[in-house]
Amino acid sequence: MKDAMSARLKRPTPILELLRQTIDRYHLAPALAKAEVFEEWPRIVGATLATRSRPMRFQGEMLWIEVEHPAWIQELNMLRTQLLSRIREEFPEAKIQKLHFILKK
Repeated sequence: MKDAMSARLKRPTPILELLRQTIDRYHLAPALAKAEVFEEWPRIVGATLATRSRPMRFQGEMLWIEVEHPAWIQELNMLRTQLLSRIREEFPEAKIQKLHFILKK
């Protein structure tokens, strides 16, 4: 009887710990990291490039980025290595290996 009562009086698990357990159990870290890339895009590329481009989708380890003009695609291509390094460093769980720029329709 005492064991059953002590089990019921056990301290509640903090919500942060429950979230961590859920993320681990369902392997959600990569999806959450990818969502963060979308959210943090303006900070990753800077204000000017953020108004000219936006991440669209992930395909495996590739991030597809829509760009409004060919000149901005060229600019992003010149920055590809730095952008990819920044994304890999800040969001390693996203496992992004390639960036693909496409012209906005």
